[in-house]
Amino acid sequence: VLILRLNESLFWVNATRAHDRILALVDQQPDRKAIVLDLESSDQLDVTSADHLGLLLDQLHDRGVDLYLVHVRLAVRSVLRRAGIRERIGEDHLWHSISQGVRAARDQHGLRLVTADAPEPSAELDAEGSGPEVILVSTTSERDEADRTEADRDEADRTEAEGDEP
Repeated sequence: VLILRLNESLFWVNATRAHDRILALVDQQPDRKAIVLDLESSDQLDVTSADHLGLLLDQLHDRGVDLYLVHVRLAVRSVLRRAGIRERIGEDHLWHSISQGVRAARDQHGLRLVTADAPEPSAELDAEGSGPEVILVSTTSERDEADRTEADRDEADRTEAEGDEP
């Protein structure tokens, strides 16, 4: 089971980038049978993002990979329902926590926890559901990151010049 978390809310600006990066990660790990995608950072979902999730669902299915969505907020669930994605993915693939999603994926795919190579449990995974690493999927481009870093430096310089604590 591969667990992926988006680093920011999924919306039309970054939907293509998120989709492409998720598929690239899946293609790097062809032995994975299930993806648990954490949507905690998404308070809402626009049509473009829903379309990309539907496309991702289809492309993962073609690769023999099952998609589970976790931390899906009510507004996002509503958009997924209206877009027909909730029906396609199934209620048994929508969970409130990462551990529930991982447990469902393991149960449905007959996967067992391999403890020899398992990393330490994270705060979000209980001892029973521990094991897989959570990979952060960056939805920002390198240029966005460079611009953000420059803006952060400018803000720090301005704050320091004003004599305020950063």
